[in-house]
Order: sequence, then C-alpha cells, then structure tokens
Amino acid sequence: MPSNKSLASRVAWNLWALYFCGTGLIESILLPLPAHLIKGGVWQFLTNTSLLVTCLCMLCIISTSVGKAFKIKYGAIRRTVNDLENLCCNLEFIVTVTYWSIILFCPDMLNGKSFAVSWTLDFKIHLLPYVFLLVDILLFRNNQDVSSTGFAESFGVSVIFLGLYWSSIEISTSVLNDDGLAKFPYPFLNNDNFMQRTGWLLVFMGLGLINHISLNYSMKLVTRTKRHIE
Repeated sequence: MPSNKSLASRVAWNLWALYFCGTGLIESILLPLPAHLIKGGVWQFLTNTSLLVTCLCMLCIISTSVGKAFKIKYGAIRRTVNDLENLCCNLEFIVTVTYWSIILFCPDMLNGKSFAVSWTLDFKIHLLPYVFLLVDILLFRNNQDVSSTGFAESFGVSVIFLGLYWSSIEISTSVLNDDGLAKFPYPFLNNDNFMQRTGWLLVFMGLGLINHISLNYSMKLVTRTKRHIE
C-alpha cells in the first residue's frame, strides 16, 4: 500500500497536469475551424479526442488516490484506471511523435495555415500530456503487481480506440459527405484512397505498440530499481 506521502505527491502531480492539459484542451477546442472542417467538429482531431480522455484519466487518478488515502478499496477499478492511463499514454505518444515529426519536417501535411496556434498551446496539447503521463506511470504509480499478460491485453484497448476514432472520421468524411465540402482533419489523408488511409491507421497503431512495449520494459526497470534501493 503506498504511503500517504506518495499518494499526496501523485495527487499534486496530477492536479498540476490536469491544469495544463485542461486549459490546453479548452484553448484547442475554441480555435475557429475553417469551412472544410466545420462539419467534422472539434473531436475529429486525435489531439483533442486523446486529450479529453487524458483529462478524464487524470481525474480518475486523483479520485482513486484520494480514496486510497482514506483506506477505500477500489478493487477492479484500480486495474481499469491503470488500463485507461496506458491507453492515454499510447495515444499521447502517437500525437506527440506524429505532430512534431510532421511539423518539423513536412509542415504542409498539417493544417498550419488554417490555425494560429501559439508555441505555448503547442506544448500544452502536443508534448506535456505525454510527459505528465509518463512521469506518473514510472515514478508515482505502483506497478509491482502488473503482469506482462495483463499489460499486453491492455494494448487491445488502444487498438479498439484508434479503430473507432478512425471509423468515425472515415464515415463522416467519405460516407456522409453528401455536399462534398468536408475534408479529413489532416491534409495528408485527403489525397489518399481508403487503403492508403488504412495504412496510416496501421502506422499510428505501430507507434502505439512501440510506446506500449517501451513502457512495459521501463516499468519493470523502475520497479526493480526501487526494490534495490529499498
């Protein structure tokens, strides 16, 4: 059982993280959309969708950590919150790596000309969420009872989430686009056919898998190090 001091540190960290991520999400969804993206709305962007789930995850972490301090037993809920945090970490890794790779080397593949995004907001929504989650998982979360099988199974949640997200933008842009005005939220998808867009989905899933595997090994390393120190 974590000490009250460690629980307090985790609550403080996630409150700090929730402030940055929450304000970043609000600023992001309030950005005016260009005409060809209005129909899809603000949740067609993986950045906004993943950040919303990340904020909800941080609220869950804060709630369960406070509950633990008062000796409240959550049972299966703790495993669910851990799986949710793993999902968010995978999603934010995809957002972070994809965004910064494209914006630095192929900026025309994004909507840079359609949005006036400050560097402050860029960091809030495209970098800090992943950093906050990574630090929480490796330094504050108790990973001693996480099995390799359970951690592998939790990646399935990421696959399902990405599949549902991809299906939603595919349907809204390709199937329900009667007037032909709506376009995909990312310009690099507009010139591709269905199979090529599916290829991008597999790339995103591959990035999530890379993070998932790296996270698994990092958790084991940190756990062994903590045991050695103790």
